[in-house]
Amino acid sequence: MEEQLQQLPLLLLLLLLILLPVLQLCRLLVPLQMSNPEFFSL
Repeated sequence: MEEQLQQLPLLLLLLLLILLPVLQLCRLLVPLQMSNPEFFSL
């Protein structure tokens, strides 16, 4: 149990590092999709 608790912050940090670029990409793509729907209908 102790070891799992120590690994949790590291796991959360890793998750954050993965999710951050994905979220930024989504924030870039959504306005693009709104202004250019036919581009995404492929």
